[in-house]
Amino acid sequence: MEDVKILGVIPARGGSKGIKDKNITLLARKPLLFYTIETAKKTKRIDRLILSTDSPKIRKLVANYNIEIDSRPKSLAKDCSKLSDALIYILKKLKKREGYRPYGVITLQPTSPFRKKQDIEKGIDKFLKKGYDCLFSVCEAEHHPYWMHRLVNGEPVPLFNITEKQRQSLAKIYRENGVICIVKTDYLLAEKKIFGGKMGVIVMDRFESVDIDTELDLKIAEFLLQK
Repeated sequence: MEDVKILGVIPARGGSKGIKDKNITLLARKPLLFYTIETAKKTKRIDRLILSTDSPKIRKLVANYNIEIDSRPKSLAKDCSKLSDALIYILKKLKKREGYRPYGVITLQPTSPFRKKQDIEKGIDKFLKKGYDCLFSVCEAEHHPYWMHRLVNGEPVPLFNITEKQRQSLAKIYRENGVICIVKTDYLLAEKKIFGGKMGVIVMDRFESVDIDTELDLKIAEFLLQK
């Protein structure tokens, strides 16, 4: 399926809560967004790359970066807005304007600066080979849910009734890391969602899974880049 078209979308809203202007905050003196753009542009399995943003500041910043920009309506750029709606908006616009309809869409969040192009290509290849409706990246969970509790009237109540809690006896648990997400266009347009149907994953290590959401995350990323 070498000729199958995969559309790459980098969603970069202007608003953010944890860090002001998070998507363009500096990481090692370079805007965070640039790490994702540079990696995506090196990935040959992506047929076309689009930056989706509602921010004039971001548009100006990437003006000389040779990347296609889609102006996201403010109605699709709120804190409560669904990413699936923004992707559908782009797909419908491209189909109406150019007749362009990719087989699938890969979303690359700008808050994951350490992803590698090899992981993107591995994910796309597996997505196509297995015929998944969606594929997303995961990493091993830092904390096992068997050790977690709820607090009821200030008292701990285990989430699971497990008597054996030795680390060696527990099955590995994985979490979504938000680094890579691919969805088949037909599934997205029909179901209006990204996750579901026949699903697959690729496993990534924790370094590549770093997600920048808070000032602490940013400091950790700065530290890791120095190593």
